[in-house]
Amino acid sequence: MRIHSGNPKPVAATNVLVGGDETSLFMNFGANDVRRAGQLAASGFRAVIPHDMDRTPFLEFAALGAFALEAPEYVPSPPSADPLGDLLAGMNAADGQSSIHRLRNASVTGGVWRSEDMSANNNDLTQSTAASQPVIDATGATFDNGAWVNRAITGETFTVIMGFTKTDASTATTILCDQGSANVVQYAEGISSVPGSTVLIDGNPIASRNALYLALHQTGAKVIEMQGCNFTGDTQIGLGRGGGTSLVGTVDWFIVIEESAFPDTLSQMRSWAKQVAASA
Repeated sequence: MRIHSGNPKPVAATNVLVGGDETSLFMNFGANDVRRAGQLAASGFRAVIPHDMDRTPFLEFAALGAFALEAPEYVPSPPSADPLGDLLAGMNAADGQSSIHRLRNASVTGGVWRSEDMSANNNDLTQSTAASQPVIDATGATFDNGAWVNRAITGETFTVIMGFTKTDASTATTILCDQGSANVVQYAEGISSVPGSTVLIDGNPIASRNALYLALHQTGAKVIEMQGCNFTGDTQIGLGRGGGTSLVGTVDWFIVIEESAFPDTLSQMRSWAKQVAASA
């Protein structure tokens, strides 16, 4: 369900988004063309009623003069049977700054740690300093408060989704940083400020750095979704931090989505990425 801007989201509601109005969510509301547009099209939601109050079919369900007998079932887009394949196809078609990495398959050659981009975009994660290289094993790459890796970018806003298992009791850690080691996303015990972007853990919204610390401190692997990560003007995305308090734990999947490359399908790309990040 999508609720117009300015209205509250019902308490405990799920599959509900707030934003937009009839002028931005439909192709041409004034002309009775209620095909989805803008944020509504990107949400993956499908309409629940096929006709207006005069029982005139909406254009999305019936051609002019046809009669729609029944409404389609309201459900979000179903999970993909091949989320990695769908995600790769989307990234390859966009041909931009997105990337997919499985850190358990990283390697060190000629002294350079490298996790190759599985997409056709060739945006590899690397680290040439031996002391800063994560340890690779069958579960992923383990970061030890001194390890970090990065990949080149040319600014932009990104969604970053990763599979992560916290392995120590660290109370303040940088998850993402820029080329100057400035925090972009961070957790910190007892700190009420926002984590640095819109963060969800296993689909649950996180309001503060302290809430992020508490969520990640629970036992087991977690899917971290970081939306709207602002790297405008930056040249690198860093996983961990090149100096200061850095990531401690194991990362397997690390997925970077260039948000502007998917104006109509960003929600779907995020959904596939979360399926991939949750896979063993």
